[in-house]
Amino acid sequence: MLVEIWSDVVCPWCYIGKRRFESALARFAHRGEVGVLWRSFELDRDAPARRGPTAEHLARKYGWSADQVAASHARLESLAAAEGLEYHLDQTQGGNTFDAHRLIHAAREAGKQDELEERLMLERCRERRSSRRFLRARRQPSARRRAPDAPRPRRAPHWEAWTHIQSESTASSSSRSRGGCGS
Repeated sequence: MLVEIWSDVVCPWCYIGKRRFESALARFAHRGEVGVLWRSFELDRDAPARRGPTAEHLARKYGWSADQVAASHARLESLAAAEGLEYHLDQTQGGNTFDAHRLIHAAREAGKQDELEERLMLERCRERRSSRRFLRARRQPSARRRAPDAPRPRRAPHWEAWTHIQSESTASSSSRSRGGCGS
């Protein structure tokens, strides 16, 4: 059986849903017969590369006061905690996730799609980074030091990020903890 999950790595509800799905799957007698395919859903495909603080964005988007945003964040952080996740939504940054989705689909070929989906969600939550900033931080040093007039590498920088993540995941047998963000 194949389960297709549509999500965005910046969606805190998606991360809670991921944990709930994993919990249900762990209790399912035929879990070994279940495959998961992550599909892309961009919450805001027109988002700039970097948007800034999520709280400010939500206040603008929904016309909420700072108190309403804080209450919404507190409610969501409580739900996340019940799933073993630690959220710090008042400190998260938003932005475009197109490149993160491209990388997640590339990871599927190596059988690492679920691990990368988890890692990107975890990084946003724990490190309070946008997926774009996370990907940039994971590039190999040679990709960052290219001379301005040098030809571009044949592979996109996202591939270097994926290679780094792949080597990290093989170095440690479990790149995620049940404790979620902050553990």
